[in-house]
Amino acid sequence: MDRNHHSIFRIELKDIFKQRDKTFLERKLLLSNFGFYKPYPNRRINSLYFDSFDNSSIFESIEGSAKRVKKRLRWYGKLTSETFANLEYKIKNSHLSRKNIQKKFCEVNPKAMNWLSFTKSQHWRKLTRDNYSFPASIVSYDRTYYQSANKKVRVTFDENLTFLKQELRNSPNTANYRALVGILVVEIKVAAVDHASVEKLQKIFPFSPKRFSKYCESLFPRKPILS
Repeated sequence: MDRNHHSIFRIELKDIFKQRDKTFLERKLLLSNFGFYKPYPNRRINSLYFDSFDNSSIFESIEGSAKRVKKRLRWYGKLTSETFANLEYKIKNSHLSRKNIQKKFCEVNPKAMNWLSFTKSQHWRKLTRDNYSFPASIVSYDRTYYQSANKKVRVTFDENLTFLKQELRNSPNTANYRALVGILVVEIKVAAVDHASVEKLQKIFPFSPKRFSKYCESLFPRKPILS
């Protein structure tokens, strides 16, 4: 089975709400004529982001560069669980995004005593040799998934966000975190050819797109602008 996955370019729009708005927003989706349903169970997502020594990835994101790439290891479930992780390159080109994913790229041990034993040495060398990159931050959150009946529109709700800085650390930091309390990140995702679906959804769903990067927020916190 091919473990490499290359997604198509799609539109990804984000908005920030209060966590207590989640029930209201879910009701709006479920009562719409899109036929939304849950394609996956809720799960905890953990992403270890890598950056260059000059922090090129984060500054490109802050400055809103038209073309940029983020590299991350992503695993699911408890933050400290030993499990398989996917290697993802998230590629952004203007308002469009896609991901290159190597599924089950490596096993991770977040409780390791040093980065070289966080995963096997050959994997760690590959992770850090690109642009001399290093582990910068872990972002962790609970995600709820919704998908339209025609499978063209996906909406996700992310809550209970925690940020764990990794810069200049000799081992994974899984204890000293900052939490984004009471915030709900809502994201709408559609293929570029289905952009009209977003306009239809916005007529019945209170959504106003905003710039928000979980990775940027993990290192340079700003007060989110709530809807």
